[in-house]
Amino acid sequence: MPHAFFMSGKTIKRITLPSVAFGVNISGWVSGTFRANDGLLHGFLWLPLSKRRPNFADLGPGDARALADLARPRRAASRSVGPYASGAPAGLLTIVGGPTIWLVNPLNGKTTRRTLPEGTFLQSASNTGKASGGQDHLDGSRSPVVYDVARDRVRPLTLPAGREDGFAGGIARSSWFVAGSTSTGTDMRAHFWWSNGRSLGDPTSLPGIELTKGFGITNTPAVADTGLLAGFGMTALGRQEGVIVYPPPYLKLPRLLESFDAYIFLQYPKHSRRANAFRRKLKRALKQANRNRKAAACRTMRSAANTFLDIQDAIYDDAVDLWRSEGARGERLSDFTRSALGIEIRQAIAEFGDELGCKGLKLQLGLLPVANF
Repeated sequence: MPHAFFMSGKTIKRITLPSVAFGVNISGWVSGTFRANDGLLHGFLWLPLSKRRPNFADLGPGDARALADLARPRRAASRSVGPYASGAPAGLLTIVGGPTIWLVNPLNGKTTRRTLPEGTFLQSASNTGKASGGQDHLDGSRSPVVYDVARDRVRPLTLPAGREDGFAGGIARSSWFVAGSTSTGTDMRAHFWWSNGRSLGDPTSLPGIELTKGFGITNTPAVADTGLLAGFGMTALGRQEGVIVYPPPYLKLPRLLESFDAYIFLQYPKHSRRANAFRRKLKRALKQANRNRKAAACRTMRSAANTFLDIQDAIYDDAVDLWRSEGARGERLSDFTRSALGIEIRQAIAEFGDELGCKGLKLQLGLLPVANF
């Protein structure tokens, strides 16, 4: 029987029960499925690095495939409106899998369990209160769907003309990208959407994407905040191969800014001069690169990275104060505030800088060495 494991640096921990781990968040908390004493599959939440006991929670019958980072608690006076206003319920951890959603209060362990209609399967969760998956119908077809956690509502994603089935295997952590596949008969093709349902098409339709003759991308079940896609393709000889799709920088910039806005809204919903300065510097760097002013573009990118680090420090301090006011202490306080570190955004900034030809941004942003991250 398989056993779920967690690896961090040289540390490897394992669950002794027959189990499989599917998801891990920024705090190092793990979700998955195990065979319980009643003979059924149960979802679990596991804190492998925690020194406190118990560090393993049985979520009850279900299949816990993915989990988000902890939602930042919001005081009533600081509630905001905007494109992310229907985000994750404040202060709760969202776990999804199959037709089940678990909302966990990390302070007291109280868990609310929801069950969607039969045939619905959720596979991925974002930090903006969305989850993605598919929904099977009586006629045998399957629709790609997005689930809105706060509104408890399933939204179908638009299938392109001539396609009968689809599945949304992945959703970006902070932006509104959803990725997966569509199919007709035995013909499967990668596809991606906005989480509001609108189709963005086949990744091969992106400007600048070139494929070897006879090679087709069949599925992209993973998507990053900048639109970077990972999945599978098929060669002309019928052999399956892994594939990564890199959109060009000018297409990544709007996604990076959108992810940044979501991060600001969810973690630090205050208008800030530094946030606006960060946006301006990113746009300026791209313009400089497009004019073949590489050295100037890299200087601007490094300045933008420093501005983001300043913003992140303010967000982290604010998160510490809020979680402490909610009663979090010690080790848990550190876990709860890790989502304020904006690691996905930092990675996206470094990736964007690399595409512009700048070097050393990962080190500047604290993303290296990986073993210590």
